[in-house]
Amino acid sequence: MHELDLEFHEDKRKNGPVTCLGQVFATEDDRRAYFRERLREHLPALRKLPGFPITAKTARFSHGDR
Repeated sequence: MHELDLEFHEDKRKNGPVTCLGQVFATEDDRRAYFRERLREHLPALRKLPGFPITAKTARFSHGDR
């Protein structure tokens, strides 16, 4: 059986450069901010794809178009 490790581990996200998909970011927070901004840029086009999930927010707006 494996023992459950309950020790506190330091969050290593902010301790140096992060490489993701060939790009190097100064911190994990910088990486997340970069990709979050890319998602914001492309989200309108993604929403138009067939099969994209309809959220309560998008459903609320689409009812006014009927």
